[in-house]
Amino acid sequence: MHKKSSSREPKRGSLSDVEFRLLTKIAVRYEREAKKCASVRAYYAACIMIGGALEAILLQMCDLFEDDVAQAVSNLPRKPTGSIDRWGLNDLIRIAVAVGWLPPRRGQHLAEPGVGKLAHLLRRLRNLSHPRQHLRELDDVPLRAASYRVAYAIFDSVRDWLWLKIAGHAPMEPNRSPFGPPNRVVVKVPRPRKKRRKSS
Repeated sequence: MHKKSSSREPKRGSLSDVEFRLLTKIAVRYEREAKKCASVRAYYAACIMIGGALEAILLQMCDLFEDDVAQAVSNLPRKPTGSIDRWGLNDLIRIAVAVGWLPPRRGQHLAEPGVGKLAHLLRRLRNLSHPRQHLRELDDVPLRAASYRVAYAIFDSVRDWLWLKIAGHAPMEPNRSPFGPPNRVVVKVPRPRKKRRKSS
């Protein structure tokens, strides 16, 4: 007899078990290295790594809920090409919004951008690894600690929203705050130097 799967157990998609488990390791490693980079004020590297972690967990979601993704992709005006493992972060975010995992708007009258929109900000920070992209996005260097704090908060919020889907909670409300609990990201910032007292 075959053991019946729980109705709350998500369907696995086209990735092999080995590939799926590897994505889990990648997401954990990238997040850990993002924090290490931030601890030494390497904020470019930190944003790149946390952006990679975001891509890994979105790939896992698309594999877990392949049927939902296929239906959402069929309704997209601009469809991603190739198989899931060929999709870029821009495609994965658009699909996550289309499926309903990440709300694009929040707040009263849905007037503010939700985590589905803010995820593209993290994608843009990650893409600063390309010099031509940096020229278009920012006119100065280096990247500041505040940029990493925002990037990590977006990643953390996306992870929370995706977990709601996996855990089978009630439908997500679009006015939920896109940021996780405060002070979860610790980064080093330069301390202001104390002024030396002039000797009289």
